[in-house]
Amino acid sequence: MDDYEVVVVGGGLAGLAAALKLRASGRSVLVIERGSRLGGKTVGVPSSWGAFSSGPTSFQGRHREFWEFLDFLGLSSEAILLSEASKARMIVRDGRLHVIKPSPWSVLRTEALTRSEKRGLFCDLVSRLPKEGEASVPSEESLDAFLGRRFGRSATDHFFAAVFSGIFAGDLKKLSASACVPALVEAERTSGSVLRGMLTTAPRGWPRHRPGLYGFRAGLGAIGTAAASRLAAWTDAEVLSISLGKRPEVALVLQGIERSVRTDAVVVAIEAPQAAHLLSPILPKAAAILSTMAYAPVSLVHWVESHPGTTKLPVGFGWLAPPIENRFALGTLFVGDLYGEEPRRFTSFVGGAMNPERASSTDAALFQGVGGDLRALTGGRIGSLAAVTRWTHGVYQPTIGHAERLAALQREVDASPLVLAGSYLGAAAMKDAIASGFAAAGKILARSLRQEVA
Repeated sequence: MDDYEVVVVGGGLAGLAAALKLRASGRSVLVIERGSRLGGKTVGVPSSWGAFSSGPTSFQGRHREFWEFLDFLGLSSEAILLSEASKARMIVRDGRLHVIKPSPWSVLRTEALTRSEKRGLFCDLVSRLPKEGEASVPSEESLDAFLGRRFGRSATDHFFAAVFSGIFAGDLKKLSASACVPALVEAERTSGSVLRGMLTTAPRGWPRHRPGLYGFRAGLGAIGTAAASRLAAWTDAEVLSISLGKRPEVALVLQGIERSVRTDAVVVAIEAPQAAHLLSPILPKAAAILSTMAYAPVSLVHWVESHPGTTKLPVGFGWLAPPIENRFALGTLFVGDLYGEEPRRFTSFVGGAMNPERASSTDAALFQGVGGDLRALTGGRIGSLAAVTRWTHGVYQPTIGHAERLAALQREVDASPLVLAGSYLGAAAMKDAIASGFAAAGKILARSLRQEVA
């Protein structure tokens, strides 16, 4: 029987973050991953036109967790700032693409927002905290209600719905504002204005040294490759069960052979539905909570421009469409433009909580649907299909009651030698997955310290 101080179930970002921090603290760690490679949704998808990312393609440089994570992997120096052209984002409105950049002048000029909607932004900027006796801010509301209250119904349906559908692939009427955009909710609470609060509470110091979006020439698949060279990991391994005796034991199948690993602690860093199945025999109440956590299915259609200019798409980061526009895809990322590459490569996102059935369409139907969007928006031609990536549990949905569910879940798990990690413990973003992994490692190290002191 193998013996490790910590076993990490799941080789995605959360599991890798936990394993790397524990390893740096001198613990013997084993990562068990069901897939053939480490990295979770950052694993690269090979094609004749280069590797596409099976999920996210870049990360925000302002998030310190990412740089700490990359330091553990030895990748910080390899991360590059995305091209200047990638700052141009496009929003679909009235069947057309409208460019907007992260600058006040661009916001004033863009046709992605009407004049009245721009006035709504200004009204938020100059708004104040409510006086005593005036209506107070709701304790919890949907993302749709929060945005509508702050910026108006039109701006929410046409602009913000595009932005947040692109992030969460969800139904804004069901998503929790406090869970999805905690910084915006806090900005309103402390300053009375979402926009002014964000400007006045911008992070200072070290994180400001890395503004903008970053990635890797070879894609975020570099994360899994680097992790595989630094961690003890078994891939293509299916965990069958976890038993909680004096020392926990993890039973699994590796290369068709059943094995067991004895350990002091287990980090369960897999998606909530899989975690629910695994924990059901040993922590049924925790499993019941995990089973209620919903995900939106998403299929990624990777394609390439056949000849320069045939797509008729402007250079930029990509486009997003709100549900009101009734496009087939949620949006399209201009992968090649992020690094100024030729031929231009693209990844379109299909499905989500509003149209889950589209994610299960055939490859041909997905490609045809994305091509129909392109013809309608630019009159261009789609080019060649490179690959399709399908995620049944694509994006976690932090719906109303998210905080209460997490609190109840932690109460059930904290008394056991298990620790949970995953983006569902935060707001479903990559940084949340990494932060949860670091937090899981911190809990295990704190327990060890208490035991040593005792």
